[in-house]
Amino acid sequence: MNKSPPMKKEDKVSKYCQAFTFIELAFVLIVCSVAIAGVVVGLHTAIRNLEWRIKARGCALLAEDLLLEIRSKKFSGSLTTGPNRRNFDDIGDYHGLLESPPKTIEGQDMTNFVGFTRAVFVTNVWTNLVTEVPTNTGIKLVKIITSCSGVRYTNLTVMTEQDDW
Repeated sequence: MNKSPPMKKEDKVSKYCQAFTFIELAFVLIVCSVAIAGVVVGLHTAIRNLEWRIKARGCALLAEDLLLEIRSKKFSGSLTTGPNRRNFDDIGDYHGLLESPPKTIEGQDMTNFVGFTRAVFVTNVWTNLVTEVPTNTGIKLVKIITSCSGVRYTNLTVMTEQDDW
């Protein structure tokens, strides 16, 4: 009888290592799926936090900009209204101002801040800075509220008659 020569060890190894089993492929797919899901959740959270920070920074910028404008005005004067804030001559004129979208001092829309809203409330307060009074006490509380899609920023400042230059 004709016997074939014995198989070499290399031939035996290559014969059994020609393909992956279904279990091995399924395990690799599950591990990769879990890793990708973790990365996607992390990226989603990072993007959401970045979006919130951008909106918060925009709200703060709008409030600070308007506050600088208000602080440049006199403490008291005549009630002035008009098509834009350039006509305002004292801080009381800003009471009740509501802008959505915010506008420049000339009354033009700020196109970079579509979706933002800002409002101003000016009230006379006692020296405890809490109790609002209808008469002039020489102290006014200026409250600027800016908001955008769930982000709200409030800026409070106190102005007195001595602040006039």
